[in-house]
Amino acid sequence: MEVKNIYKILILLLSFSLRISNAYSQEDVEVTEETTYEPILKFSGLKNTEGNRILKCTILTRLEGKWTPIENAELTFSVSGDSILELGTQKSDNMGIAVLEINKSINIPSDENGATTYTVEYKGVENSEPNSEELTIVDVNLEMSLEEIDSVKTIIIKASKKGAEGEIVPVEDHDVNIYVKRLYSILKVGQAYLEEGTGEGSLEYKLIPGDSLGNIVIIARIDEHEEFGNVEVRQTINWGTPVSYATNDIKREIWTNEAPLWMTITVIIFVLGVWYHLILVFIRMWKIKKLEKNTIN
Repeated sequence: MEVKNIYKILILLLSFSLRISNAYSQEDVEVTEETTYEPILKFSGLKNTEGNRILKCTILTRLEGKWTPIENAELTFSVSGDSILELGTQKSDNMGIAVLEINKSINIPSDENGATTYTVEYKGVENSEPNSEELTIVDVNLEMSLEEIDSVKTIIIKASKKGAEGEIVPVEDHDVNIYVKRLYSILKVGQAYLEEGTGEGSLEYKLIPGDSLGNIVIIARIDEHEEFGNVEVRQTINWGTPVSYATNDIKREIWTNEAPLWMTITVIIFVLGVWYHLILVFIRMWKIKKLEKNTIN
């Protein structure tokens, strides 16, 4: 086979492959333009120390194989029951998170078991489908007291809820996680088990560093319960070990940014000595060269 024929075949194959790739790329563009995104909603609730209910929703969608947050999405929070009570609308941030805080003074309807069904709705825009999510939470009253019993620092927890006939009944047979607030996070130090019949539990406090005055923030929390959601109480007390966070000037050492003074002086002397000998060598070489010229002349 001649070389010209081989070149012709290669050119035909190359043009054919380019046409196929262009066809696929055009097909991909058409699919992308017609794609309708399906957002998902992650809905959760938290009852804080003040008794306020904090509703949090994260809105995400699947793009190019990754979960991507949707920013500036309008999410409407409401309470559903015999009638729908709209609580408010919030826009999601750059992480796709929208938060609505409900003050405890607002009368939120609940059923005979003290359960409230919250709803978050996303109506959708253009190529994004609408979606909604419900969250049913039973209101729990979580209490924490910090006492010294027989010289032992003790964290006492008590939880109760509304019964079927409106009476207050204890929350039994459940663990309450105990945390201590640290600088950037919270540290779990144990659990308090709620006893049957009383709904009370306790945990002995462990020695943990506090601030400069020994103050620490103790947190009791029911985490992600199917019935109660998230419930927490916080309290500050002087049970920590005082720690001074003042920064002291570091002396000049070998491992610091500034070397010791004796080392700096020694290095300077060595450098000056090297330069002295180099200059001395150049002067001697110049004199030898000059002497050589005079001898020749």
